Amino acid sequence: MKTKKPIYKRVWFWIIIVILIIGAFAPKNKNTTIETKIINEITPTSQPTPEFIATFEPRSTPEPTLEPTPEPTSESTDINTIISIIKNNLDINFKDIDVEYDVNYQDNVIAISFSINGLANEAIFYKNGYLPMDDWVNFVDSMIEAQKNTQALVNDLGHPEVSVHFMILNDQNKDNIILGISYGIVIFDGIRDINLFG
Repeated sequence: MKTKKPIYKRVWFWIIIVILIIGAFAPKNKNTTIETKIINEITPTSQPTPEFIATFEPRSTPEPTLEPTPEPTSESTDINTIISIIKNNLDINFKDIDVEYDVNYQDNVIAISFSINGLANEAIFYKNGYLPMDDWVNFVDSMIEAQKNTQALVNDLGHPEVSVHFMILNDQNKDNIILGISYGIVIFDGIRDINLFG
């Protein structure tokens, strides 16, 4: 049996540390620029609580009502500016970490995909029980918080009609997703066999 790699030698551990450090030192005054605001918004500020960890169970909901899609307000920030800010923040956060990312915008969707070197191999160990599942759950929780905070930022900058989706790709085959998060919900998790697509 292989020995477990210490947590501090895992790439995702350092990603979480960088995000937390940036959040801790980000300016807290109300007159922040858009660039510093995004650092505050996509950084998890507390230990996240799992919402849809193991299974998706439908909850009773009120009857749906038809509401028009919100339109951008006259005070909204240009979507291309928002995307540039997100990319700039990712450049800062991942400067010294072996992570590739891509930010795309189409049809009112900002899709942010991440490819973390070595994660596909670690995924096999998580799936087969050789690494503690709690480590994976903590990583997923931090990504949920980052996705929700990024969505809140886009909303705050005047684009509630735009949705933000996070995808963690298989670094050995980038056509495959290991983790997908939308609206603060894990919609796909290849490690824990969660697939809300069917």
